[in-house]
Amino acid sequence: MPVYINKAYDPSAAGMPQGLSEDEMISLLDYAVAALNAERLSIEIITSEEKNIHSVPIEIQAETNLGKISVASDGSIVYFLPNGGLSLPEEYSFTYHNTTDNEAYETIAYLSHVYSDLLGMKEPMAVTWGDYNIDGSYSRKYELYDSYGNDTEDILHYSLCSASFSPNDEGELYLIRIKNALLTAEKTGDYPIISLQEAEQRLLAGNYQTSVPLAMPGKEYIIKAKLTYRTGSMEEMLLPYYRFYVLLPDMGYDNGLQTYGIYYVPAITDEYIENMPVYDGHFN
Repeated sequence: MPVYINKAYDPSAAGMPQGLSEDEMISLLDYAVAALNAERLSIEIITSEEKNIHSVPIEIQAETNLGKISVASDGSIVYFLPNGGLSLPEEYSFTYHNTTDNEAYETIAYLSHVYSDLLGMKEPMAVTWGDYNIDGSYSRKYELYDSYGNDTEDILHYSLCSASFSPNDEGELYLIRIKNALLTAEKTGDYPIISLQEAEQRLLAGNYQTSVPLAMPGKEYIIKAKLTYRTGSMEEMLLPYYRFYVLLPDMGYDNGLQTYGIYYVPAITDEYIENMPVYDGHFN
């Protein structure tokens, strides 16, 4: 599996996106404006002070006749629909709640067609899922990734280059978010990975990363696992992980809802991982 240096990594841990130059961000912005067949009315460059010497552009926002477009230096694009949201045709249901999988897939298919130029995907694949909040309300996600490649490319596209649609409270399309972490990634090479069974052994031995404030409760609580990449300004390297979904038996709620935690196990073989068995995210 390929591994990349993440040029959007923020060593200060402040979570500031970085990676693209101002010219590259403007070029990406112009692409989005043209894809929407919009007219750029104004532009604002947002900067971050670096070592109190000079400002570094981290985001460029443009007002257009069809809404606002924001491009971040990590290569992500966010398009805000005009007037706080755009109603969909009556045959499509687009809300956070009370939609079936079939309805959601139909809505994503419609949106992927309408915004195909902005998305730039050859073979868009719909993904929908959801979870419950502690108050019992259900939130559904509407996502897309490009599935035109082989299995490895599909994993890369799903993890690093996806798009998502978000409604407002009235069920109107509020924003489209497109991420492309490969724009700010430098490939270091292809590396062998371990099997799911080996990853489970690492998990049970404590060789994982998680934000869960509890130790891994045991093998019987593993619900599912997937091979994926982590991304964002906190990741120095973009490398494959096994993501384990684990039931947390001590964190249930009186209304019957269960809590699940995410535990990440690096998928690269041992000789390329530093600081095992207690893995802290470094890669050599």
